[in-house]
Amino acid sequence: MKESLATIIDQLKLGDKKALDTLFYLYNKRIYHFGLSYFHNKEESEEIVQEVFLKLWFNRKSINRDGAFESYIFTIAKNTILNSLKKKIHHKAYQEYRLHVADITSNSTEDDVIYHDFEKLYEIALQVLPKKRKEIFILSRMEGLSYQQIAEKLGISVKTVETQMQLALKHFRGVLKSNTDLIVSASLFFLAAS
Repeated sequence: MKESLATIIDQLKLGDKKALDTLFYLYNKRIYHFGLSYFHNKEESEEIVQEVFLKLWFNRKSINRDGAFESYIFTIAKNTILNSLKKKIHHKAYQEYRLHVADITSNSTEDDVIYHDFEKLYEIALQVLPKKRKEIFILSRMEGLSYQQIAEKLGISVKTVETQMQLALKHFRGVLKSNTDLIVSASLFFLAAS
């Protein structure tokens, strides 16, 4: 099985979708049950399975055929689950903010505008990062990889990952600080209009 798994991984790395189908057949039920142990929800667990195999496909060239593939795919699953849970927490926090704070101003339009302004700022700030720094940031903040895992995945030192993350976070703070006035102005406009 180990030899044939290495062959399947080689085929996957070359872009063979049948190899992806084979891996899906081998691992999808276990990943589904892994997701189910966190979410206790069929639909969310199915989404996790789909996302894991999408990530596997898009990152196929970086798979180490000599490494422990099962450990690799379950690390993707774990990080995908944790990412999903983080998003749920952020969404829940935002909804609670709207319930408690937005009621004071009675202006959900203002909240929506501010929230979307922050989202746009974040996207713009992310897009202008240098390519490698952006990749490191995404692997850390969006895929939930540790600095050590990122260093191994990209073939760089942990110190380089730390430095690039510090620079990325400094960049985001700078963008946020320089655009705070714009967001506050929008907020005041909506308060004055209400």
